[in-house]
Formats: sequence, structure tokens, C-alpha cells
Amino acid sequence: MTPSPAPGCATHLPDRLLHADYRWELEGHWRVLRIGAPAPDLEDAFPEARRFGLLSAAKPGWAQAGGHAPATDGDRALQRTLDGLGIRYRPACAISDNRTWKLYGWLVLDPETTAFDRLTRGFGQAGALLWARGQAVRLRMSGPRPAEAPPHAAIDWIDPSPSADGGVTAIPTPSP
Repeated sequence: MTPSPAPGCATHLPDRLLHADYRWELEGHWRVLRIGAPAPDLEDAFPEARRFGLLSAAKPGWAQAGGHAPATDGDRALQRTLDGLGIRYRPACAISDNRTWKLYGWLVLDPETTAFDRLTRGFGQAGALLWARGQAVRLRMSGPRPAEAPPHAAIDWIDPSPSADGGVTAIPTPSP
């Protein structure tokens, strides 16, 4: 049986993800990513990459006390999938601003948007980060924006259902 998120999770999840502390690892050093800000350190480290993403096989609504998310099998499956697709990746994590949860995941280099959305959907993620080189880091949320969730310039809301061509359809979001 799949656990259910806490009540109101869909409404509050975008805000929780917006305010989380995101990090990625290179050569033993953890570097910061911020939603809504560019990532020059990342772009300098991987000058050939055109696009970047960060996703996990864990779910913050189900993270255990102490910040441990029960997703080791899912994480291994995600790694195998990334390897099978030939997508390069680095360790990454997201930590809630109040330190009640921590998600381990992967910073992926040069994912195609459609493939990334398929991965996100396939691993049950409601939100992930995806942005193009030279642009600010963006949060990509699956599904329509809940009426109670205010619009945000750094959030893309996408239709999680696959289209006829296997892609994912963007949901128009009114400007804030």
C-alpha cells in the first residue's frame, strides 16, 4: 500500500520545496542551489551541459523523523534508470528549511525535458528542479496549481499525464 501524504500536502508542498536548501556534490564539496537564482558554479563545472535537473526517488511528505527518507530501493532504481539512459549525474540533496526532512537525490546533466518529466512521473515525484543553462533554477510541479497556492515566478506547473507523443503538457499559469 502506498502511503498518503499529510493533509494539505499538495497545497503546502510547493512552498516547502521553494524554501528547501538544495545542494549538489563535486570532488567532495557540497555546493548550493537556490530556486529563482542562477547556478554559475554548476555551469562552470559542466560547461558542455545545456540543461540541469535535480530529482529524487523519495517523497518529503513521507520522510521519517530525523530526516531519513525510506527510499533506498527507489534510489537504486533511479540510478539504474539514469545509467541506462546514459544521463550523467552527481549526488544531490534537499533539506527542509526547518530541518524536518532531507531527501537524497541526483543532479542530472543535460536531461531532455520530456525524458526528465517521464522520470519525475515514473518515480512518483510531485516536484523536481529543471532549468536551462544561463537561466535561474526552476521548480517544476506536477499537476495544476492548487487554488490555495499562490502563483510564483520560479514554478512551472505541468500536466502529469502523458500526451499522445509521450511528452508532458505545460499548464498555463497566470502571472503573479
